[in-house]
Amino acid sequence: MIELDGSQLEGGGQILRTALALASITGQEISVDKIREGRPKPGLKAQHISAIKAYRLIAKSEDKGVDLGSQKITFSPKELSGGNFSMNVGTAGSISLVLQALMPATVFLPTALDLKILGGTDVAWSPPSDFLINVLLPTLSKMKYRGTAKLVNRGYYPKGNGRIVFHSNPSQYLRKIKITDFGNIDYIEGTVHSAGLPSDILREIKLAALHVFTEAGIEDVILNENEQKGVAQTRGAGISLWAYTTTGGVIGASALLEKGQEATDIGTKAAYELLEYLKIKAPVGPYLADQLIPYMALAKGKSEIYTTFLSMHTMTNIWVAEQLLPVKFKVDGEQDKPAVISVEGAGVENKFL
Repeated sequence: MIELDGSQLEGGGQILRTALALASITGQEISVDKIREGRPKPGLKAQHISAIKAYRLIAKSEDKGVDLGSQKITFSPKELSGGNFSMNVGTAGSISLVLQALMPATVFLPTALDLKILGGTDVAWSPPSDFLINVLLPTLSKMKYRGTAKLVNRGYYPKGNGRIVFHSNPSQYLRKIKITDFGNIDYIEGTVHSAGLPSDILREIKLAALHVFTEAGIEDVILNENEQKGVAQTRGAGISLWAYTTTGGVIGASALLEKGQEATDIGTKAAYELLEYLKIKAPVGPYLADQLIPYMALAKGKSEIYTTFLSMHTMTNIWVAEQLLPVKFKVDGEQDKPAVISVEGAGVENKFL
């Protein structure tokens, strides 16, 4: 059994999510202790338990200690399998984070996976559904990852009730990836979204973001409006942005409307965040960088990315990957600064294909 200290580095749920995926792929039994020890409410939350339950379905896994608030679990994966499943994360537990835990393993299944998930699609401290669909999945497709996600309806904190349909086909292996050249900004796209709020909020968010881009001399911006009506028990608003570079890079930024906040504030916030990333001229944003780490570690060949800044999340994912796979990452850069990250992948192959 491989023992992992869940308080290492960033010390959040990401350690568990990445460990579940890599252990299931390699067939290694793991224990994770001190789960989310540094958080205000330590231990397992609903979305972590949902990810473990999903692995009971696709990896026939056995586990101990899986309860809300638990800070130690053991996890024993068996045989991977595809199928057609439905699951409910509960309230506004993040669907994107559950998928973050599952997606690396779907490459190595014997058959396709179809998964319908109910929960939160746009919640704080989690990748929004737009990031998953428009930034992460298109980038992974360059590695021959064969997955798609469809947003059926959004779910905000605290009620959730959002729905995403995920589909993946297995691959023989993941290809290496190289994203180091920024090139130039091609265009910026995004979605302004809301549910259960006055319609003029969408317009205010959109105009605030467009004003920031206009002031920066960027005119090629496409912002779509998505006002969700008729879906019970969810209420909120937000904006997701992503910029395409001429070399194929995709960089994302987002913001959610919080209690007491003006609608214009989040439009301005997200736009300025994206501009700050673009000024660095690195083709991989910090959120995408940390999510690419497991795939780079699994891939065949040397992968290399240049990120806007080296986050603690990225360093944590590197640490987990090195515990469970025979890889050693090279990082040229300092924490919270631009960095080039490279690794000779383990070249894991799908034994079923």
